Amino acid sequence: MHLFPAGRPVPNEGHRPWDLQPNSTMTNGTVSAVAVAGNGRELTLAYKEGTQRVVVPADIPIVTSQAGDRSLLVVVGEYAFIAATVAADGRMTAQRLQVSKDGVRPPQ
Repeated sequence: MHLFPAGRPVPNEGHRPWDLQPNSTMTNGTVSAVAVAGNGRELTLAYKEGTQRVVVPADIPIVTSQAGDRSLLVVVGEYAFIAATVAADGRMTAQRLQVSKDGVRPPQ
């Protein structure tokens, strides 16, 4: 589970298919309700087009992004997640980059 920084707009708000695994989804929204659900929590996420309930088991890591600089990109063996756009000529441009830190990997 990835928390967005407080005070900033939620990027790509909504609920949609995600390509991490077959039949997976992603929901970006604001938490509007929390309830105990078995061994975890059920979050209600609100976004422009509606709401989505998501059960978050107790063992799911919760991370947030921190601003960084290029010095984080020189450590061989770190895990990186890069969101990129692809131009008509096939060239890719990074829009966002997340790198593991202190053994914690980005959740994607």
